[in-house]
Amino acid sequence: MGNNEIKKSSSKIKMILVILVIIIIIAAGIYFYWKYKTISDTIEEAKSAVERNIFLEGLAIETKNEISRCEKLISQEIGEFEDFAYCKKFLDWTKPFNLNNK
Repeated sequence: MGNNEIKKSSSKIKMILVILVIIIIIAAGIYFYWKYKTISDTIEEAKSAVERNIFLEGLAIETKNEISRCEKLISQEIGEFEDFAYCKKFLDWTKPFNLNNK
């Protein structure tokens, strides 16, 4: 009887160990999927930020070019009145953003 009890308890221990290993594997799978998803989302967010930065840099260059054009137009006082009025309003609009500094 002693030998039979040892076999029963060792098979229970094996069963518990198998269940424990399965739980650990499932937990590791969930953790690595979460880690992959987090990294993947961060990469997408970074790509979006880079694209937005490129767009904003282009917009800043275009705005500075327009500021330069308007400053030249106003300093020479030549051109159409509509251009002068537009440039005056445009330069007034850009002053709070400190875009006039080159």
